[in-house]
Amino acid sequence: MGIIITSIALLVIGSYLFLQNYPEFGKTLNKKQKEQFASLQNFKKGKFINSEEIKMDISLSNIFKMIKGMTQADPLASPKQKPIVKKICADEINQMNNQLVWLGHSSFLIAIENSKILIDPIFSKQTGPISFLGRKKFSSEMPFSIEDLDEIDLVLISHDHYDHLDYESIQKLASKTKRFIVPLGVENHLLSWGVDAEKIVSLNWWEEQQYEHLNIALTPTRHMSGRKFTSQSTTLWGSFVIKGKQNSIFFSGDGGYGKHFQKIGEKYGPFDMALVECGQYNELWENVHMYPEQSVQAGIDVHAKQLLPIHWGAYQLAMHNWLEPVERFIKDAKRKNIPTQVPQIGEVVDWKQIATQKEYWWKK
Repeated sequence: MGIIITSIALLVIGSYLFLQNYPEFGKTLNKKQKEQFASLQNFKKGKFINSEEIKMDISLSNIFKMIKGMTQADPLASPKQKPIVKKICADEINQMNNQLVWLGHSSFLIAIENSKILIDPIFSKQTGPISFLGRKKFSSEMPFSIEDLDEIDLVLISHDHYDHLDYESIQKLASKTKRFIVPLGVENHLLSWGVDAEKIVSLNWWEEQQYEHLNIALTPTRHMSGRKFTSQSTTLWGSFVIKGKQNSIFFSGDGGYGKHFQKIGEKYGPFDMALVECGQYNELWENVHMYPEQSVQAGIDVHAKQLLPIHWGAYQLAMHNWLEPVERFIKDAKRKNIPTQVPQIGEVVDWKQIATQKEYWWKK
């Protein structure tokens, strides 16, 4: 009996030490930060909250439904063949201006008015804290490597979920990046991973940061955060507005549809292009991930001249066919008469060039 009790005690202690010290989990809020955030409207009882309530039914029946769905997902939830990834050399990257490159899922390289920006950069081959538990990318190829990059002006992180904030990528980018802009609390992860404090700016919703002649604003989303079960929603999540002298981009981050999109459009619109989440949805979590038709409406709400669907094409994180999000997105955008571009991973896009998608590369 004593051996069993000792074994259980060691397991509990070991699990606690693992959760506290495993580097990929990052670091949570300290006491001083909780005291500072207590006066914020979107921080209650030690956690960040949404402007509009989210309803997540975690009843036993829905948990079983989720497990069944993941084990019996659509046969084409992942592609039968790896998506083709276009390669870009260092010289092409250096010559980019007022263009962007989709790196799959929600990762982007944006060259705007002589500044280079990475958004939610994931260069690892899979997402998750532990290799055998993570989700592998459909294709392990990337258009370029971090080593190909010269100095990066800005790295923007929308929230700390593993498919948006990658430990290894941040470590490699730490010395190459002039400034990291993150939602409140996410700075703790970066500091624990070796990013210099003077390089990090953390923002609440509707706060802005000037970088040279660019104005970066963190705007709301309807989502959540957390890198372990014990730290859910203790860091903030958000979307980004990037406005230059003559160019403007909106990046939706993750989240359900809500009134915040109209408010963003009223305050910061119009936008040359909106990069809008459209994949990994399900009826069990519809308040925190949009259906494609809602994604199109969100782009309209922010007054975007054209749309580019994101959060698909790299991982299977939901049960639907991997092509369903983009095809529903394009169909609804056509119905609502709003231009849409759907580039291949690694394809250079000019957001000033209004172009309706004609070639469906994913069907080849």
